[in-house]
Amino acid sequence: DLAPVMRWVNFLLERRFFPEAINEILPKPDPILLDMPLSEIPPCLSDLIRESIEDDSNGIFTNRHIQGYPQANFQELYRRRIIKQESWGEISQALGIKVPTLSDFYQRSIRYFSSEIRNQIQN
Repeated sequence: DLAPVMRWVNFLLERRFFPEAINEILPKPDPILLDMPLSEIPPCLSDLIRESIEDDSNGIFTNRHIQGYPQANFQELYRRRIIKQESWGEISQALGIKVPTLSDFYQRSIRYFSSEIRNQIQN
């Protein structure tokens, strides 16, 4: 039974990888934000990242996909995994692609897009 292993992998991806990727993408928040009135604090970092990936103004997040599977693009995997909270197993079953292939592509894509996301958020 692979369920315990998959739960562990999902836990690592959700609890460790995504926060680490965010830290890699963006610098630490400015301590001045702690002194600002709530109404002046910029939108939540995760909202800014989601907006950047969802808007995909230049099409880069949908253009990067698993070879031979254009439907398995970075934007779609992000939506399913982070926004819809689908497990890698569910995504694998829906797209017909093995879990390691999906998660490896997703991790490589986050590293690949880190500077682009940073630039979009800071502008």
